[in-house]
Amino acid sequence: MQTFNLFENAIDSIDHGLQHLSDYPDELSLSDAKQSIMNLINGLDLLILEKLRSLDEEAIFENKSKSNTLKAEEAYKRIKNELNEEIEDWEFKAYAILKRLRNNAVHYEFSFGDDNIKNISLLIHLCLRFIETELDMEIEELISNDNYQRCRRVLKDLPFGEIIEERYVDAIEADIYAYSYSTKGMYSAVLDAPCGNCGREGISIAEDFYPYGKCVFCEEQYNIQACERCGHEFDADWEGVQVHEDGDYLCDGCNDYYLND
Repeated sequence: MQTFNLFENAIDSIDHGLQHLSDYPDELSLSDAKQSIMNLINGLDLLILEKLRSLDEEAIFENKSKSNTLKAEEAYKRIKNELNEEIEDWEFKAYAILKRLRNNAVHYEFSFGDDNIKNISLLIHLCLRFIETELDMEIEELISNDNYQRCRRVLKDLPFGEIIEERYVDAIEADIYAYSYSTKGMYSAVLDAPCGNCGREGISIAEDFYPYGKCVFCEEQYNIQACERCGHEFDADWEGVQVHEDGDYLCDGCNDYYLND
């Protein structure tokens, strides 16, 4: 028999909740909003129980028979004074609002309006921050890469989002350096020019590192081509000349060389 322990069960719920946010916040269907909120709230409630369990194995149960666990609200009261970082008022408000929506979805009907779109981001912020500050786990190790990228996107203007982004950038820069080191400096993984979208040097020119022409930091896609004469790689939407219909290009320097020859 397969089993999720308490913490794994929480992470599985959060992972499923994030999967319904592929186009959030630009697009969010009523069904995706419902499934996301139900799973994220369930995940956070389980995290609260996990925090209590880490303090006292027996405390999460209503009685000695261990037939039922405490409700999340009661568990939160017991851990509130033991938290490493207090839950911010704006985080708790978002949680309370979305929990009411979750309860309606489970027991009656579900409605969702634009006024609650931001609350989903705030709830995600609380879930991830709680995992790291209270349970001492790094979110990168727990959820899928697609969901991790969603978290980067939806949390970019929130306090914990800045921490995640800084850590992500540091990890990618280390990978870029490691790639160059592995080739003894002969090859670079990225173009020697900043991405026009995020401003970082992360446009891949190594297919075995990241999809060719895509910025590893922000996913922006570029039309990167290599000059047939000198091998210089460049963004063909802004420079260079296509010299054959089959896709051969010359950089501006080599094109000038032939024109002036």
